[in-house]
Amino acid sequence: MDKPNRIWYIMARCLSGEASDAEREELMGYIQNDVGVQQQYEIMSRLWQEDMHQHTDQDEDVSEEERQNVTRILQMAQVQQSLEDDDEGEATERTLVRRPSRIKRFIYITSGIAATILSVWLYNRNTTAVVPQVDNKQIVAAQNGTRTRAILPDGSTVWLNAGSTISYEADFDGPLREVKLEGEAYFDVKKDKTKPFIVHANGINIKVLGTAFNVKSYPSDKTIETTLIRGLVQLSHEGKTDEKPIYLHPNEKIIVNRIFPADKSSNVLQAKNAFEVIKLDTSTGKDYIETAWVNNRLAFRGESFETLAEKLQRWYNVDIIFEDEEVKKLNFNGSFENETVTQAFKALAVATPFTFKIKGHEIYVGSAK
Repeated sequence: MDKPNRIWYIMARCLSGEASDAEREELMGYIQNDVGVQQQYEIMSRLWQEDMHQHTDQDEDVSEEERQNVTRILQMAQVQQSLEDDDEGEATERTLVRRPSRIKRFIYITSGIAATILSVWLYNRNTTAVVPQVDNKQIVAAQNGTRTRAILPDGSTVWLNAGSTISYEADFDGPLREVKLEGEAYFDVKKDKTKPFIVHANGINIKVLGTAFNVKSYPSDKTIETTLIRGLVQLSHEGKTDEKPIYLHPNEKIIVNRIFPADKSSNVLQAKNAFEVIKLDTSTGKDYIETAWVNNRLAFRGESFETLAEKLQRWYNVDIIFEDEEVKKLNFNGSFENETVTQAFKALAVATPFTFKIKGHEIYVGSAK
């Protein structure tokens, strides 16, 4: 069976509850290495949970040819799998040919939105990705070069910037809604006073009830930044229940200096010059630099080339190698939206001269002659 058909088949078996442990592990591997597969799984998961008749009514504008295309792909995958099972002398009562299973229902409802499913095989800058459960933990990841959106169990929405990951209990079953973040994410949290929402970010806890905010906390960052758009958030040091929390109000950003290596015994937020609260620049309305990435725009202001390089590496999925230490000190203002990596570096070099050579995924940067 070729790879695309194999992936479709395993997805159907996982969603129907008929997959073996080996098949679930196989699907996890595909999803972790391919954001396109992440997209497919999330859409198929939603389809599986909704009534198939509802989809049939809603998708009458989908052509019969498109319906048949997807049905044929899934059926071919399952027939091929049946043949392989027979060749190996395995029991075949689970296959579509010998015994109709819940996968047959999956084929039916999936074919009803053929155009949507077929289109998500492609890589996009904006993706919707949910990874299967691991020990009741749900994991959502955005690879370098992509941005990802997901709906959490409580209906809250989270956008993940490039190179970011969140994990959480698959059903939020408990007194708290807890999410662990590595990287950068924008949260739009549904209000629930009975169940606070907490983001754990490298030793700092951000607690909210219902609000919209951005958290930037990549493992290599020297700071943790939280930007509040609306509502109220409370920051505290993880494990320090006796520590006085810090409150953030709308249009404010807090920058917390991290301690390397992380020392859980220290009061990070109580140390001298441990954090800074600043007001956001509202001169351009709600178009904040801190959250521009949610709208596919990489914005920067007064940043050194060394700092900007980290963002560019994640944004374009490249490696930047400085051939001159002095170049790291150059400062830049601007933004990129639809520019290719070549166009972006040409624009930067015009603003502040430097030389660069692009070799595959590596970019070598030096001083201007």
